[in-house]
Amino acid sequence: MLRSPLSLFAVTLMVGTLLVRVATPAPTLDPSTGMRFVPGTPLPRESVLLSVTSLSGVPIRPGESIQAAVDSHPSGTTFVIKAGVHRSQEVRPKAGNVFVGEPGAILDGEGKARWAFSSGARDVVIRGLVIQNYASPTKEGAINRAGGRGWVIEGNEVRNNTEVGIRAFSGWRVVGNYVHHNGRYGISGGGTNLVVEGNEITQNALVFGRVEMGHSSATKFVQTVGLVLRNNYVHHNEGNGLWADINNVNTLFEGNRVIGNTRAGISFEISCGAVVRNNYLEGNGFLNRAPNWMNDSAIVVSTSSDVEIYGNTVVGNNKGIGLIHADRSDSPTVASGAVDSCEVALKNVVVHNNRITQSGGAAAGLDASADRDKVWTSWGNRFYDNTYTLSDGARFRWQTDWLTYQEWKAAGQKT
Repeated sequence: MLRSPLSLFAVTLMVGTLLVRVATPAPTLDPSTGMRFVPGTPLPRESVLLSVTSLSGVPIRPGESIQAAVDSHPSGTTFVIKAGVHRSQEVRPKAGNVFVGEPGAILDGEGKARWAFSSGARDVVIRGLVIQNYASPTKEGAINRAGGRGWVIEGNEVRNNTEVGIRAFSGWRVVGNYVHHNGRYGISGGGTNLVVEGNEITQNALVFGRVEMGHSSATKFVQTVGLVLRNNYVHHNEGNGLWADINNVNTLFEGNRVIGNTRAGISFEISCGAVVRNNYLEGNGFLNRAPNWMNDSAIVVSTSSDVEIYGNTVVGNNKGIGLIHADRSDSPTVASGAVDSCEVALKNVVVHNNRITQSGGAAAGLDASADRDKVWTSWGNRFYDNTYTLSDGARFRWQTDWLTYQEWKAAGQKT
């Protein structure tokens, strides 16, 4: 049974005696109500933590060393980070440590600390903190994977960090966070069974987005198995919104709202095995780097295999749903550990039962710069049973040609 998209107005999480209410703004467009997105409109926000009851654990006050407290207590200890600014803290947790912030608890890297949390320990929990102004090494995070599996990152505000907000690893659950204004990526990661759910991810990659195209975005995931991206609100980031690039196997994109990102809304690239379903995408891709190519579409599958795209609502993007095949034989797709290398080809990609509203530009299509004798014929790529609402000369891309709606139907792409 398919899960219906979760309302992102608020998420309430109860863990033990801690009540965390993570609030996000009302969506900028709701198909059921007709609310419209207005570019530049301020987005109202409530505090990330609205109420906390009965926090218990080892208290750490501003000016005290979090690391010293960790070192002097056993694995599995819970620490309560007291309200106020905790400056230039770098913490290496022990296994099972829990770090819970009181309302108003801020970890501030002051532009010189490398990360707030980074450790190879398992099963660490970080909850209810504001984490800001960390100057991590290139592509590392303020909350940073360092081999530690099974972390829970929940109900935090992660902002204004030089590189990556949250860099996740195998078994991590990144849930209900507000991740914004980080320099390179809001959230990135790799590994197995990683879940990213119910987060608001906005205005990331503003530092590197235009300078290092392809190396900065709202999110980026590399060499994952079983990655789940569900019910996130991803909006107004530089670059792609949700991006799985290089050897991601069996990825689920489900129930996300993806609005106003400068490149693709959802991008699945040189990977294999994905389901993209029940997402809402609007206003993405208007950087429009290549008008005659299907990149910067709301949903893009690039040189990847075994992908099913269905049940999505795609409204007013630069392009609708685009498939791309190119010679990527020099791409770094050889993975380590349990991840097998994906075949680098656009094969068995089916796009069906989506609703696409498009004014001008390309509503849907497939482009290829290699293997043209196969990619449109024997490799099993097809569109069918989609519903199109078109205006202002919206067209379709097929076999390097621009087609009208009638020509698209005649080419066998049932509507």
